[in-house]
Amino acid sequence: QMAATYEALNRARSIDEVENAISLQGVAWTSTIAADRHGTAYYADISVVPNVDASLLARCRIAVDGIPDRMLVLDGAKPECAWHDDPRSAVPGAIPAAEMPRLRRDDFVVNAGDSHWLTNPAEPREGYSPIIGAERTTRSLRTRAGFALLQEVLALDVKPGPEALQSLLFSHRNHGAEGLLDDVLSLCRGPIEPVLLDTGTVDITPACRALAAWDRTETAESRGSHVWRECWREFLRLAADIDDPFRHPFDPDNPLDTPRGLDTANPAVRASLRQALAIAPQRLLTLGIALDAPLGSIQFTVSGDERIPVPGGEGWAGMWSTISAELGPQGYTPILGGNSYIQIVAWNADGSIDARGLVAYSQSDDPASPHHADQTRLYAAGQLIRLPFREEEIAADPNLVTIRLRE
Repeated sequence: QMAATYEALNRARSIDEVENAISLQGVAWTSTIAADRHGTAYYADISVVPNVDASLLARCRIAVDGIPDRMLVLDGAKPECAWHDDPRSAVPGAIPAAEMPRLRRDDFVVNAGDSHWLTNPAEPREGYSPIIGAERTTRSLRTRAGFALLQEVLALDVKPGPEALQSLLFSHRNHGAEGLLDDVLSLCRGPIEPVLLDTGTVDITPACRALAAWDRTETAESRGSHVWRECWREFLRLAADIDDPFRHPFDPDNPLDTPRGLDTANPAVRASLRQALAIAPQRLLTLGIALDAPLGSIQFTVSGDERIPVPGGEGWAGMWSTISAELGPQGYTPILGGNSYIQIVAWNADGSIDARGLVAYSQSDDPASPHHADQTRLYAAGQLIRLPFREEEIAADPNLVTIRLRE
């Protein structure tokens, strides 16, 4: 199914043909988003998912020591717990394509790694098997960041062009900090008492100073974003047992604006935040990383003797523009994941295509290749490549190489 599916996708010329292609059920796990010249925006999670409905889960799910709650384990000793087999499915034991979520809109569809539920808040997708994805649950900070940026674009007086979208993409704003950092900084007003840790007392004034000076973006020039990242990481760990650390809890009828506001009147929340402001900077300083270091100096990729700064940050810390890396002796390097293939496609008034994009990690893994880091440098500079789209544009590319395969 996979080869047939992607061949059909490569040939698709409309949303209908995209849906027909992925309905062959060769997409292993990803969602699909598409748009066409007619102004139709399309989302679908038509992938290979075990045919397990809510009633089977309720009867057969079991807890296993060492297996996290997010993983579903069924009782294999009971024949009645086997996956359903539906003849409509192209893959035995999988949910048939007809039962998977999809949506067509004339405004927008969005997905940033969460489930199908809020593909478009005006038309939530509900009633599907919970094994496909959660519904009416808290959305990630990354998902909410994407919607916040989208709402700003939609509020413009003029229809945004590709330049505006490219600028938005490379602004690297941290939505989590935009909504939560002021609550953290409220603990930094007036006399600041030191925090008592097992290792001794820690003055959190330097952390407060670094966060107050931060511009709440994660560009290569940003100073203090790494302090937010480590503080938020630590707070999530410390606050895991707090029922709800927010002033306004999650409301499924207001999912883009909740939860919001840290409940700093709650002593447990205050204590967790103060400990995070103490522990996280100590972690950075122990590695020799200054609290006001530019992000690009500590988050980078290496190509030969060159260190290329990489902007972006963790989705769980509030970023839509994601870059993931473990904190090590040199900082956040090597880069493990995040922004990869990026594209912006627009239809000009005359019907021509304006296509831009790049591969953030570049296209060659050969260090000797000129394409080992060329697009990474462009990504770091906030630039995209104009992509040839029509046959005549491809033929006119001076770098075109044609290889003919014969039987």
